[in-house]
Amino acid sequence: MSMWFKRVDIGEIEKAKRALPHYFSILKGDEEPNFFQAKKVSVEFDEGASLEELWQLHKKGMELLREGEFKENPEKSLLDLKVIIANKILEKCELCEIKCGVNRKESIGYCRVRESLIASDFLHLGEEPELVPSYTIFFSGCNFRCVFCQNWDISQQRVGVHYSPEEVVIKIGVAYARGAKNVNFVGGEPTPNLPFILEVLRHVKVPIPVLWNSNMYMSGEAMELLDGVVDVYLGDFKWGNDKCAIKNSKAPRYWETVT
Repeated sequence: MSMWFKRVDIGEIEKAKRALPHYFSILKGDEEPNFFQAKKVSVEFDEGASLEELWQLHKKGMELLREGEFKENPEKSLLDLKVIIANKILEKCELCEIKCGVNRKESIGYCRVRESLIASDFLHLGEEPELVPSYTIFFSGCNFRCVFCQNWDISQQRVGVHYSPEEVVIKIGVAYARGAKNVNFVGGEPTPNLPFILEVLRHVKVPIPVLWNSNMYMSGEAMELLDGVVDVYLGDFKWGNDKCAIKNSKAPRYWETVT
């Protein structure tokens, strides 16, 4: 049996339990992670439909999710629909607020991402005590150009390994068996890798909470796709005004985007 050494502050953990009741209920086995429930919402759709039509179906699917209208193993699910929409957005990418419009199925976007590359992945003990051990997946690429970036080698360069979704599913299962409390998507920045991440979660069978560790500089469409999938957001807020955001991260419209 693995043994994990970490700092423990009972008072802080109690505060976290009050702030994150859903997360702790998943850990206790009393609730399912959000993406499990998104798999149980039956949605009929045609993959060849327009984005506008698919978004309308997504809206109806989210209503069913909130109403708790679940069906075991539907032919097509809300999570399946999210994957289709995310991949269509890639054809003229607007996943983040840069909205570069690049067809990322054929070319590298502003984020320096085409196919998703994983720079490293491991059981992380450096997060808050209630989150560790956390199976943390570091993607390369980022939509920021921070002058102080501590992960410059992976955020600004195309490095890492391109795994199939099925390979990452196996990695998540192994980490869960070793005691991981969650799967933590980070980078770089996870947002450019959203279609790949959703595809991975379609196939994950273990009830592991999903953490989204992000600069939160994403489009409204990306937020809608994450809604009903992510269990905990770890927002890395960097700037209190747009002037600093543009100067130090090349991130226009920062404040209105992240707030």
